[in-house]
Amino acid sequence: MNKKNLVILIIFGLFLIVCVLFWRFSKIGFLEKNIVQYDWDNETKIFEISVPDNFDEYRRERLTEKINDARTLYETKKDETWTWITIGNMYEFARDYDRAIGAYEKAVSLNEMEYISRMNLAYIYENQKNNYTKAEEYYKKVIELNATNPTHYINLARFYEFKEEKMNEVEAVYLDGLIKTGDNPDVMVALIRFYERRGNKDKISEYSEKLINLNPDNSAYKNDFGSFIK
Repeated sequence: MNKKNLVILIIFGLFLIVCVLFWRFSKIGFLEKNIVQYDWDNETKIFEISVPDNFDEYRRERLTEKINDARTLYETKKDETWTWITIGNMYEFARDYDRAIGAYEKAVSLNEMEYISRMNLAYIYENQKNNYTKAEEYYKKVIELNATNPTHYINLARFYEFKEEKMNEVEAVYLDGLIKTGDNPDVMVALIRFYERRGNKDKISEYSEKLINLNPDNSAYKNDFGSFIK
């Protein structure tokens, strides 16, 4: 390749790089402009809620109760985390998931160590938005903030198993959960059930024996898992 052609090729390559960068940053800017910005100081707008058409009388009454509870907190404790968790729950119940996300994120902004709102965000991103990247991010953060709660490990493990189909991660989460929760029986039962679905008889037997030995007075464990012990 002669020098002239080489220069042309380099210039063309640089042109392509510039085009890609321009497209990427333009796209980011477009997305940022389309993120819904909520006016959390406008009480009227906050509590303007559309009732889903298929709500029966009971659900309509429950929504009214949630609106009243959230409004009371907003008027008396506007800057507290629980107020925004309650508002987020109100939106979630009304199936207004975008505003629910906004309210839960507001709760996070008020308290970086708060995990309940993140747990709710993980659920919404997994089950309503199908955004598994965000769901995983929040499930992991919940465990980081509240590492001794067995439910958090079960939620993340089930997410990996049934949504992501990452079986190695499922087992790793359960085993980590057993360590962090001091062999919590709920985590151990969930792990045994996981091994059942995978057909791993050795692991079923191993953890069934461990479960019963750690909980010798629990007759339900003996009835449900005693036959698995070799």
